Amino acid sequence: MSEKYVAIRLKSIHHGEERFSAKGCTIINSRMEKREPALKNITDALFDLGLDYEIDKHSLVWFLIDDDQSAEEHLCYVDIEVAFEACWYEAEKARIRGYTGIHYYDACVELAKGFTLKDQTRLISDAKVEKAPEPEVVAGQEQEPQAQEAQLPEPQAQETQTPEPQAQEAQTPEPQAQESQTPEPQAESQQDVQPEAQPEAVQLAAELRTEFQLDIEHQIEASKKAAVVKLETKKSAPRTKRVPSQAAEAQLELF
Repeated sequence: MSEKYVAIRLKSIHHGEERFSAKGCTIINSRMEKREPALKNITDALFDLGLDYEIDKHSLVWFLIDDDQSAEEHLCYVDIEVAFEACWYEAEKARIRGYTGIHYYDACVELAKGFTLKDQTRLISDAKVEKAPEPEVVAGQEQEPQAQEAQLPEPQAQETQTPEPQAQEAQTPEPQAQESQTPEPQAESQQDVQPEAQPEAVQLAAELRTEFQLDIEHQIEASKKAAVVKLETKKSAPRTKRVPSQAAEAQLELF
C-alpha cells in the first residue's frame, strides 16, 4: 500500500468518502488543496492551463488516500483528473522549499505542466460505469437485489394516497361552522327589539326638553316684564324736592 494525492470530480465531498471506501481505499485527509500551499499553486496553474473549475456539475477536490492501486490505475477512472504518488510530491516540495515569492509559484507551475489534462467536455456521471472487469461482474450480481429493492417503494406510493379519506374527514367540520352561525338570528331579534324601544326614549327626551325650554322661556319673559314694570314705575313716580331743615336755614342766615 502507498499514499497518493488524487484530484477527483465530485458533487459533494461526502460522495468522495463513499466512492473511495467502496473501492477499499483509506482516506487520510481531504481538501488537501487548502492544506498544502504547493498543491494549491499547482491547482491554480492547472486551471490556467485549461482545467475547468466544474464539469457536469462536479467540482475538483483533492484527497490523500492509501490503497494498493497505483496512480496510473486511478487515472483510468473518468472522475479522476490528476493522481500522483505522495513520495514524489514530498520530494518535489522539499526541492523547491528554498524558493520564495514568484520563484516558488513558477516552480509549482512547472510541476503542473508535467500533468496531462483529460477531455474537459466529458460526462463525469459515466464514471460509475467505467470499472475494471472483475468489479463489473460483482456489481452485476449485486445490482439484481438492488433493482428489486428499488421496486419496493411502489406500495409506499399507494400508502401515501391513503390520506385522501383523511382530507374528506377534515371537511366534516363544515356543519359545525354552520351551527356556530346559528346565533345570527338571535342577534337580529335583539336588533329588532332595540329599534322599538329607542323611539319611545327619544320622544320622552324630546318632550322633557321642550317642557324645560318652555319653563325657561316663561321665566325669561316674566323677568323681562318685571324689569319693564320697574322702569316704568320709576319714570312715572314724581320727583320730590328736598326741604331744607331749620338748622340749615339758620346757618344760611349767618352767612
